[in-house]
Amino acid sequence: ILSENIIRELKEKTFDGLIKLKDLILNDNQIESIHERSFEQLKNLKYLTLAQNQLKSLNCIPIHRLVESLITLKVENTLIDNLDFRDVSNQRINCPKNDKIGFNLNLKNLHLENPISKIYFGCFNQINELRLDQNQILKRTEKNGKNRIELELVDLLKLRSLYLESMAIGNLNEFHLIANLSRQISFLSLSKNSIANINSISFYGLDGLKLLDLSSNQIKSIENVTLLGLNQLE
Repeated sequence: ILSENIIRELKEKTFDGLIKLKDLILNDNQIESIHERSFEQLKNLKYLTLAQNQLKSLNCIPIHRLVESLITLKVENTLIDNLDFRDVSNQRINCPKNDKIGFNLNLKNLHLENPISKIYFGCFNQINELRLDQNQILKRTEKNGKNRIELELVDLLKLRSLYLESMAIGNLNEFHLIANLSRQISFLSLSKNSIANINSISFYGLDGLKLLDLSSNQIKSIENVTLLGLNQLE
């Protein structure tokens, strides 16, 4: 644990010899750069948090060195505003471009509470838990004035828990967000948004949903049969 220090840089041999290390906690520092080979010897690292640092790009994090072991990556509250795993996967670990579903990487928990405006997962599609709180993915506007979504979840077939809190979501149907979700998702949090109404198509198809959090919104009405089909809710 090296959190809450003033580290600015991770050098090439910073973690040499730590072949048994499983958890590396570096949050609340001032890290701006990470050497390409900083994580090279961390063959058993499963949990990495770089939250609350000064990282500006995903390319600053050599996670391609950790693809065989890393399960949880936390980069919330950094300066990253554009996350494209296709760059990491296609250029660094030769992920086949036409095999999004079949390529097996171990990253399962991804926390991205940042002002990110777009995200592409490439072949990092084994994610089980995804946190996108406080992002701007649903706020982009095309030149013709129509909103568009820069979030593709359809390939995340193993996604079970999704957090979309504090994202200023007002209309669930506007971005066809629910249509992008796997039917296997079991937990969905939409708390602290601006949702005013939910209707019969708001959660259509989420047959496996067990927990649904709509707290701290502005919901005024719930139409009839809105929750019909959510028979697994606990």
